[in-house]
Amino acid sequence: MPYQIATSNLDLPEASRELVLEKLSKIEKFVRDVGEELVDIRAVLEKGPRFGFRAKVEVWAGGRSFVATGAGISFEGTIDDAVEEIIRQITKHKGKAYGKNKEMLRKLKRFVFFFGEGE
Repeated sequence: MPYQIATSNLDLPEASRELVLEKLSKIEKFVRDVGEELVDIRAVLEKGPRFGFRAKVEVWAGGRSFVATGAGISFEGTIDDAVEEIIRQITKHKGKAYGKNKEMLRKLKRFVFFFGEGE
């Protein structure tokens, strides 16, 4: 999956870049059902004088976008917060979509039962 990592006021060493990629790869298993060419994952990492670190993670999957931010003193903690929020959003969205499909199947089953299967 394509990952984009952008930084602002921060030099990202290779070890930190690998850490970010490892954290972002956790999102991958939640968007597997969408085609790989339809998924983009982007992380914007900032360092400021007042707030320490800030991470913004954006995921575009199948026409739907998810955005989460994390802020704090710890670089790793901010990324963890943002990734956990994205996973929560995706899980919530999938639950709603599954509920809608389940309700539609229930209505269809009632319709077929009421009117018969056709003769």
